[in-house]
Amino acid sequence: QRQMCIRDRSLWVDEAERRRGIGRSLMGAALTEARERGAAQISLSVEEGNFSKDLYTSLGFADVPGLEANGVMLLRL
Repeated sequence: QRQMCIRDRSLWVDEAERRRGIGRSLMGAALTEARERGAAQISLSVEEGNFSKDLYTSLGFADVPGLEANGVMLLRL
């Protein structure tokens, strides 16, 4: 079984452009690319209080048990 690692990248939307679906579109494109490349899962970290955690949760990401304090979330593809 092949495992792939894609290095951590930062993603953000300018405050003036938020709440317009841009973040969801960007994440959707990243998830599609990961699936096409055969990734089995994607992890990310989100700082406490960052409202984008709601977006990640809606996309299927879940807190990693024991790493919640670090904001680590995982999506199995």
